[in-house]
Amino acid sequence: IPERLSVFCRDTQTVFQKKNLQQTTNTTSTQMTNIGVYVSNMTDKLVTPGKYFSAAEYHAQRLKAVIVIQTYYRQWHAKIFVEDLRR
Repeated sequence: IPERLSVFCRDTQTVFQKKNLQQTTNTTSTQMTNIGVYVSNMTDKLVTPGKYFSAAEYHAQRLKAVIVIQTYYRQWHAKIFVEDLRR
């Protein structure tokens, strides 16, 4: 009679987790200008605000994009289906 394998042992029930920090060195080394401290702004980018649109307009825009993607997918799928029927 063969010996039974231990199914419920500590090795099969233990989970090893890794913990990696996502903090980058760029965000931890910011500095503000102060008296006696000069920080160059030559590499700064000016960002201008875009057109404002409400949440309803945003969702309508996303819905239009989804409909376009669906139509192209259905067209592609229909072409493949017809190709298979012709064979």
